[in-house]
Amino acid sequence: NFGVTNSPYVEPCVDIQTFVNSKDYLNASARTRPAVMEDLATIFQFDENGKMKYHEIVFDEGKGSGKGYKSSVIATYLVYRLLRLKNPQKYFPNLSPGSKIAIMNMSLTGAQAKDVVFGQISARVEQCKWFREHGFEPDPDVKSVLRFPKDIYVLPGSSKETAPAGYDIIAGIMDEAAWYT
Repeated sequence: NFGVTNSPYVEPCVDIQTFVNSKDYLNASARTRPAVMEDLATIFQFDENGKMKYHEIVFDEGKGSGKGYKSSVIATYLVYRLLRLKNPQKYFPNLSPGSKIAIMNMSLTGAQAKDVVFGQISARVEQCKWFREHGFEPDPDVKSVLRFPKDIYVLPGSSKETAPAGYDIIAGIMDEAAWYT
């Protein structure tokens, strides 16, 4: 679908392997474990219409397995793909113009959500050449949300917070979900 003139994308998106490995994107092949790369390739499979094959993903992995890193790459790649859409709100049929599309990172506390995966997402965006070249760098003075053009956001929060109120959550990352209240 990416080569067709009626594609929803401004330009074709690179696949997840290119996004992680290429110096034009994350340039992270040296620090991405093969098992993590395999998981990312499995997650980001698309059908002939460009729709993701999987809509729900659960990692049940031990400490030190790379869940936080993997989650930060997933969120960063999703933001990249959303920004490549001509009109993200129109792409999703149940959204109206002006809808705020968000990727939510939740943890046991809001502070933990900001420090752990959200901090890693910020780091991935900052290290990604594509984001820098397109002027999509995070505002260093704002630590509570990543704001991007086209009303796309990345938010941290806790299992108790109402932070997502007013946003259309396209993806949620739940760190340590077994311990949520």
